[in-house]
Amino acid sequence: MSALFEASVLVQSISSFVFLITYALARFVTGFAIGRIIKLKHGVWLATFISPLMFFFTGTIIRLNCTSTGWMIGFIIANAVVAFCLCAKKIFLTPLALAMWGKQNLPKVSSRSLSALDIASFIGPIVMWQGLSASGDIYIDPMLNTSEEQRRELLTYSSNSLFILGGIAFSAFLCFAFLIKPYRRDPSA
Repeated sequence: MSALFEASVLVQSISSFVFLITYALARFVTGFAIGRIIKLKHGVWLATFISPLMFFFTGTIIRLNCTSTGWMIGFIIANAVVAFCLCAKKIFLTPLALAMWGKQNLPKVSSRSLSALDIASFIGPIVMWQGLSASGDIYIDPMLNTSEEQRRELLTYSSNSLFILGGIAFSAFLCFAFLIKPYRRDPSA
């Protein structure tokens, strides 16, 4: 955030705190919400749909060089929404696998689902790091970026990385919404 919004260490700490508190609250809230307030499949569908929108929103903020305080607050809120969605999907994972594929298939489906989360936790930081370091002599510390061209390149690569993550997240949404179907036992067997 220091490179994008020239945010102070205090603002960066508050942003991290908001992200982590939102993630923690999501763990608490989604456990109570399953079945009572929202159906399981709709909860996962909604969380999987909202996260790419937030990636595209934050990428657009950066691409358009919207670096005022209001946009920075919007960026922090969008990151908090992403935290909520990530946690909600993680909480919904096992109950959804149980509901869609039954207890006999739970170990196979859960292990594959958790492996997908592992892969995502590996690919996400790599994509962001490539975006931040692609231009070579651009520094994350804004004081070291001496030219306006360096700052523009940092904003471009950062927004491109967020657009890539948004595209990946949107692909996951499409797969979940249209390709993944519940297990149905063959009636002739």
